[in-house]
Amino acid sequence: MGPGKAGIKTLVKESLANLITSDIVIHMKTLSVTEVARNFSAVMDRIEMDQEEVVLVRNQKPIARLVPEPPALDALAVMGDMFRTLDDATADALTAAVARGRKTRQGTLNELRNPWAS
Repeated sequence: MGPGKAGIKTLVKESLANLITSDIVIHMKTLSVTEVARNFSAVMDRIEMDQEEVVLVRNQKPIARLVPEPPALDALAVMGDMFRTLDDATADALTAAVARGRKTRQGTLNELRNPWAS
């Protein structure tokens, strides 16, 4: 008679405990060096659009990876990310300060000062 449910769970836990990162195979897109050379612009466009790594293969051996840069963030996206991390009181105070600045038209470039100037 084989192991019961408890025995199977124990076997699975033990096998997962012995698993190391190099044992995990992640499916990545692979392209031959020749294919990339012939279609370089299209491959770069696809990497940028899909935000997916591509492994370059020569003679059936991986030799390099093309890794996309993360998308550039504009100031509005950065401020939005920062705003979501604020507690409620600070977020309300910031919202009120921005609203006051919009109503009074304060804070033009001519009014800004250099904080490093003596």
